[in-house]
Amino acid sequence: MDRDKSFTLWTDLVNTRYLHNGHEVDDLQTMDRAQEWLQRHFPDMLPVLATDDAVFSEHWLGRLRELRDICLDVASTVHDPVSLGTVLDRWNQWMQNLHLTAYIIKDHDQLHEIITGVGRSEQILWRISHSLAETLRHYPLERIRQCEHDECIRYFVDTSRGGHRRWCDMATCGNRQKVARYRAKR
Repeated sequence: MDRDKSFTLWTDLVNTRYLHNGHEVDDLQTMDRAQEWLQRHFPDMLPVLATDDAVFSEHWLGRLRELRDICLDVASTVHDPVSLGTVLDRWNQWMQNLHLTAYIIKDHDQLHEIITGVGRSEQILWRISHSLAETLRHYPLERIRQCEHDECIRYFVDTSRGGHRRWCDMATCGNRQKVARYRAKR
């Protein structure tokens, strides 16, 4: 998986809850919407999952929502070491329940990560969790931010060189904020 893309997997999960016309929308509210999200992020695994281990069960969807809450709690507590420690304990406990083993193999001068465990649905949960761990390992905590637009609740990882990004997406939130500021000056 592309390094920058792997850092966005967990934020994409967190951002399945967002505001639209002032109302909160939850893309994990129903199995159909969750399947759409999974299809976008795990197209290579989805056909196998349908027959593999009941990935689309309500129980599994509950675990995906629980992981989203953990990722959101990490993102929202990165500036509070005491709260972050509590969240990390909860995350570690959640990870222990995955019962997976991950290891690296070398094949023809390339390294590959191999994940073994209960089933592919567990592997999806692990990949998302791993993307958060990789973000925490490669970026300073202050680079994890919530969008500064007044009507947005999304999170992002600021991977810019200067570290001054303020919006989840410049094309939408950033542009709306700049237009509003321009109109206020007139």
